[in-house]
Amino acid sequence: ITAGLKGYVEKPIFGWGPENYLIAWGKHFDAESGVQERFDQAHNKLVEELTTKGAVGLITYLSIWAAIIWVFVRAVTRREEYEQAFVILVGAALGAFFVQNMFLFDSPVTVLQFAVLVSFFVAEEMRQHQTQLDQAAEHDRPQKSESPGFADKVTGLLASPAGGATIAVIVIVVIGVSIFYLNMKPFNAATAIVQINTPNTTWEQRFGFFEESIDEFPALANYPRLLLLSQVSNNFGSLSPKEFSAGLALIEKEGAQGLAEEPENWRLHVALAHFYQVAAQANVSLLDKSKVHVEEADKLAPRTIAVNAVRDEQERLEGIVAGQ
Repeated sequence: ITAGLKGYVEKPIFGWGPENYLIAWGKHFDAESGVQERFDQAHNKLVEELTTKGAVGLITYLSIWAAIIWVFVRAVTRREEYEQAFVILVGAALGAFFVQNMFLFDSPVTVLQFAVLVSFFVAEEMRQHQTQLDQAAEHDRPQKSESPGFADKVTGLLASPAGGATIAVIVIVVIGVSIFYLNMKPFNAATAIVQINTPNTTWEQRFGFFEESIDEFPALANYPRLLLLSQVSNNFGSLSPKEFSAGLALIEKEGAQGLAEEPENWRLHVALAHFYQVAAQANVSLLDKSKVHVEEADKLAPRTIAVNAVRDEQERLEGIVAGQ
């Protein structure tokens, strides 16, 4: 939490970006804390929002809760006594969710729970709003026929078959585009990367799957890039000279692209440093490249365990080379 708050001070308006808590944590990691694990979440929703989305994100998040509380109070006061218990029960569940998030983080299951609970109060507010509109319409109903105004004409148009069809088409197009870009493309990228573990897959095929995954959904391309670096580094001994050359070319291209997209991603620097250190077995000159990434990682995430490991390995390898 302390590292997250220090990260917020550095970028107070918009924060470090969604899902980038680890980047801020690494930069402000306190080696004296004795922490032996890496934190990619703050385990505190308010600190998470503050660090990753800044003051704008935190205010927006708290505004949602303020609206929920307002609707909750209104729902309790206008419900009959025998209905109030259920409203209070739903409100208590939301309160428990808020408290839970002070110690944990969102997951698909908890977000679904939150959506279901909030939908109750959304429906409650819409029901009350419609009731008020009906009452106002009944009270203000004109005694004689009047020519329809602009709003009435628009409402009538939308209620017509042509208007309804137009709205339906727009909604279908928006949903279709959203499904394609926010669901299908990430799914296709994930499907491609899974195939690297298919039995009897050659390294040439694996490199193709990595490229396919990266190209399919560039917004999250650094995840397959990190996996590429890990796979090649851990299986370096099984690569033929030709496969090593192909892997090196791919890693140099994708590593540069990944850092161009996320220049403060110290994990990528660590992974690249480790790869070049391993690859130095085949070409000792690659130690110069690993040194560059070790130094950059040390600037971005000083004294973290991962950075300490690649720094120590760099010194060990350079010592061996110097003694030859």
